[in-house]
Amino acid sequence: VYLPRYLFTRPGVAAFKLTGPWTVVLAGEPSAKSYVQSTADNKPDWAKPGTYATAPPIAAVRSFGKGRVCVLAAPNMHVFANLGNPLWPHTMETEGDAESGKPSHGNRLVVNALRWLGEPSLAIEGTGTYRDVAPKPVQYPATVDWDRHQFAPVAPGVKPDQYGDGVPIAFPESAVGVKGLIGAHTALTDGKGTVADYVVAARKAGLRFIVFTEPLEQLTPAELQQLHAACAKASQDPQFVACPGVEFTDVLGNRWAAWGEKVIYPPATFAYRGRDYTLWDGQRVWLTGHYEHLCGFRPNALIDYRTLAKAPADRTNMWWFFRLFPFAYNGTTLVADNVDQWLFALRDLRWMDLASFTRVRSPEQVAPAAATCVTVVRNVEQARKWLDTRCASYNHPARPYVTQGPLVLFWEGMNTQMEQPLHITRGIQRVRLRFDVASDAGIREVKVHDANFGVVRRFVGQGAQRVARDFEMVHDKQHFLTLEVVDTKGRRAISRYILLYCYKNGLYRCGDNLNTLSSSAITWHPERAEMPLAKHHEDIARLSVAGFDTSSGVAPQPRMYFHDFMYTQGKPGRTPTHEAGAVNKILDVRLTSHDLQIFSFRMDHRIERWDNDKRPGPAFASIPRNIGPLDVFERTHTCTVLRSRLDYFTTWNHRRVFEGSRHYRGGLVWHDGEIRVKKDVTLRGSVPIPLLFMDGPGGAPYRQFDHLFVTDAERGTLAIALRPQDKVHKLRGRIQPGGYIAAMPTDVGYYAFFPSSDSDFAYDSQDWDKTVAKFGRVYVGLGRDGQTLKAGTVLPYRFLLATLNDRRVSNELLEGTRRAYNLDGGRSGYPLTVKHGTLLNAQFFLTLQAKSGEVAVELGPRSMICDLPIRVRGVEDNGCAAVYTSRGKFFRFVAVANGAAQFQQSIERPVTMWVGNVFAAQDKRLRLTLVRLGQAPGKKPFLEVHNPTDAPIRTVVSSPPHAPVFGGFRREVTVPSGSSIRLTALAP
Repeated sequence: VYLPRYLFTRPGVAAFKLTGPWTVVLAGEPSAKSYVQSTADNKPDWAKPGTYATAPPIAAVRSFGKGRVCVLAAPNMHVFANLGNPLWPHTMETEGDAESGKPSHGNRLVVNALRWLGEPSLAIEGTGTYRDVAPKPVQYPATVDWDRHQFAPVAPGVKPDQYGDGVPIAFPESAVGVKGLIGAHTALTDGKGTVADYVVAARKAGLRFIVFTEPLEQLTPAELQQLHAACAKASQDPQFVACPGVEFTDVLGNRWAAWGEKVIYPPATFAYRGRDYTLWDGQRVWLTGHYEHLCGFRPNALIDYRTLAKAPADRTNMWWFFRLFPFAYNGTTLVADNVDQWLFALRDLRWMDLASFTRVRSPEQVAPAAATCVTVVRNVEQARKWLDTRCASYNHPARPYVTQGPLVLFWEGMNTQMEQPLHITRGIQRVRLRFDVASDAGIREVKVHDANFGVVRRFVGQGAQRVARDFEMVHDKQHFLTLEVVDTKGRRAISRYILLYCYKNGLYRCGDNLNTLSSSAITWHPERAEMPLAKHHEDIARLSVAGFDTSSGVAPQPRMYFHDFMYTQGKPGRTPTHEAGAVNKILDVRLTSHDLQIFSFRMDHRIERWDNDKRPGPAFASIPRNIGPLDVFERTHTCTVLRSRLDYFTTWNHRRVFEGSRHYRGGLVWHDGEIRVKKDVTLRGSVPIPLLFMDGPGGAPYRQFDHLFVTDAERGTLAIALRPQDKVHKLRGRIQPGGYIAAMPTDVGYYAFFPSSDSDFAYDSQDWDKTVAKFGRVYVGLGRDGQTLKAGTVLPYRFLLATLNDRRVSNELLEGTRRAYNLDGGRSGYPLTVKHGTLLNAQFFLTLQAKSGEVAVELGPRSMICDLPIRVRGVEDNGCAAVYTSRGKFFRFVAVANGAAQFQQSIERPVTMWVGNVFAAQDKRLRLTLVRLGQAPGKKPFLEVHNPTDAPIRTVVSSPPHAPVFGGFRREVTVPSGSSIRLTALAP
C-alpha cells in the first residue's frame, strides 16, 4: 500500500496509539519511523523522532461488543472521496508506483475491511430481510388558530399544545422578578469588604444576586480562587447567588467585564502554531479571543463602546461576546449609555442578552446603586443558570431586563418563530404580542423598537402606574423587538428582545456570535473581514454526512473565494498589499426575511491581520485595529440571497432529507457594487481587479476541473473538455455580457458566474499542476491590462452567482438560467403581462412600479432554479404590504426594504398576482396590521391601526381599488395618541 506523504500541509499519515486487544493488519516497514509534527506549519519535523522507532501501525482491527472496529490512518481524500475522479492519480487506492509496475492495494484493503466488519451481522438471523417502506409524505395543517391560546400559564396536569417544531405553547405569569447588581469590587482589589459583607448589604437592598468584577490587574491567581470559593459558599443559600468575575482592559484600551464559574486568571503567554504569544502582561489582556476561550465562553460585555471607536476599531469586528450593558455606572453616576449599541447589535444579528453594570467599591454603595439601576430576572433559580451560561443565551427562561425604575412584568410573543410553511398553513404569519409594565411614578410611554430600524409601536401611558397592551404584527420579515419603558421621572427600562423570524428560512449567526450559520445556506465570518459569494449545496445531505454546524458535508465540493485588491503597474504591483493589512468589510444588514436576505459591505479602510508574530488565528486574537484608509480605491458591495426550493420544514423538523430536497435545484445570490478610484492608477494583468475565483474539488494540488463552459465575448460559446494526456491548456478572455462561465463537474454540482448585461468582466483559468492539462483556479474580475483609471472613476458591476446541483457535463442549465432570469437585459425569459402598474426592469429581479399603491400582473409558467425575485416600488412600509395570488387566494405579507416590496414568487404554473398595501392611511405615520387568518373559525377580519405620535390623528384609511377582498374600502378614523384602534367592518 502506497500512502500519502502530506495532507495539504499536514502529515499524510497520522501515528495512532493502540491500547487494548487491537491487531495490527497494516504497518510500515521495519525502517519506517514516526516523527513529531511541527506546531508552526504542521509538517513533520524530520529531526525529531516520534513515538514509533520502527514499523508504525497504519491499520488495526478489534472486536467491540457484538461488532468489529477498523481504524485506518489515511485521509478520506485518498480512501473514497476521489475514487473514480479522472484527474486524481489514485496513488494509494490502486496505482502506486505505476512507472515501476508496483500497484497499491489501498482500495483492496478498504473493501476487505468492510467485508470483515460486516461478517458478524451476517450471522444474525433475519439479516438482509428488511424491506424499506416509504413513509407517508409529511402533512402540514391547513390552518392555525392563535385565538385558542392565551398569554397565561398552562393549568397543572394539562399538556400544552406545541408549535410546529415541538416547542410547547406556554407562557409565565406576570412577575416582578428578582433584582441584582453586576460590578462589585471587594477588599481583594480596590474595594472594601468581603463577599459575605456584600451579600448582607445586597439582601438588605432587596437584591437576590450580585456579580463581582474584580480588576484583573489588581488580582493574583490565588486571590481569584479565593473569590471563587467565597462566592460558592455564599451561593449555597438557595435564595441568593454570588457570582465571581473580573474587569480587564484589552490591548485596544477597552474595559470589559467577564463573569461565571469558569472565569480564570490568564496565563502570561501561550503557544500557538509554533509561536509564543503574550496573553496577559499584568495590565492588559492582549488577545481577548483566547482569554474568552479559556473562560469557557462565559458571559462578558464591553463596558463603554466609546472606547472602541477611539481605538479605533469597529463593532462589526467583534465576536465571542454575549452580553451588552445598555447602562454602565460608577456607583450612581452614569458613565456609558449604550442603548444605541444594543439596538445595533440586534440588527447585526447578534444572539444577545442585556444586563446592567454598576461598579461599587463598598457594601455601603450597594443600596444607592440598587435604587439607581439593576438587572432583573424571573427568579433566583434562573439567575443561577443565566449568570453562568455558555455562549449566547437568547430566549433564556430567566427573561432578563435592565431598569432604572420601571418594571417589565411581562413581555411575550405568540408564534414568534414561524414553524409551518406559509404556502400551506393559513394564518401562520400572524404574531400576537403582549407587554405588562409598571412604575410607582407612573408610565410615560412604552416604545417597541425593531433593532435600530425604528420604533414600530409606541404606547402612551398617561401616568398610569401599570400599563398592559396586546398588539399584532406579522411575519413579513425578521423583527428584533425590544421594549423601552419610560416613567414620568424619565427613568428607563430596556427589555430582552423577541425575535420574529423563520428558523427554516432566515439569516442568523451561530450561537457564539461569530459566523453566520442559518437556513439561508450562506456562511461567512463578518468579524474577520470576510464576504460571502455563493450558497452551499443545500442537498449535500443526500450524498454525504452533513452537520448543521459544519454548514457543509464531507463530499468533494467546488469552492469559491472573494478578492479585494487590484493589480497596478509600478511598485508594489498590488494594492493594498498583503502586508498593509486586511481590507475591512463593514457589514450592514438591510433585510432578513423568510424570502430574501439583503446585506451590504463598505470597504474603505484596512485592519490588522492575524496568523502572524503579533496576532494568532483570528478567533484567538483581539478586535482588529483600524490601521488606515485604503489609498487607491473604496468599494461598496451588496448581496441579495434568494430562498432556495429546499423545504427546511420537512428536512429539519421531520429529518427527511430526500423528501425535503425533492424540489431543490440550487441557490442564487445576486451581487452589485461599485469601486470608486481615489488616485490615478494604471492596471496590469489579465484580470487586474479580481473579484473572485472558483476552485475545484479534490484538495490541493488537485483542485482541478476538466470541463469548462464560457460565453467568450470574442469567440462565442466555448465548451472545452480536457483529458490527462492533453497538453497544458490556458484560457483567458472576456465574458460576454449576459453570458456565463462555469467549470465542472463535481459530485455535488458546480458554481456558475453570470455577468449582467451591462457589465464587462475578464476571466483567466490558471493551472496548479503544469504536467497535465487541467482547469485550476478560474479568476473573474474587472479592468483591462494597461487601462488607466483617473481619480474619481467609478466602476459599477453586477453579477449572479449560482450554486447548481447539476451533476452533468452540460451547459443546458447555464443557458436556461440566463434566459429564465433575463440576464441579457431583455424581458422574454418568462410570460409576463402587467395589468396594473408599470414594468421597470426584468433583469434577474422583476421590478415593477406600483400605481396608487398596487400592482397586478400575470406570470408564468416558467421553471426556475429559485422562485422569481420581485421588487415592487411605490409600496409603503406600513406593516400591511402583501401578495395575493390566484392560486393561494390569501394575503401573504412581504417585506419592504430599500424603497420596494421584496419577495419571491413561484411561477412554475401560471399565476395572476396582486401586490400592494392591502390598507394604507393618508397619514403615513400610522402603522397597520391586518388579521384575516390565524383566528378562531368564523371570526371576522380586523385591521389594527396604531398611532405612535403624541397627538390624535384623524385621517382616511383605504384599500386600493384593485385589491382582492377589501378593494375600495375607505373610512375616516381618529386614532388616539400613542394608542391603537381596531376596525372590524372592513367590507368595501
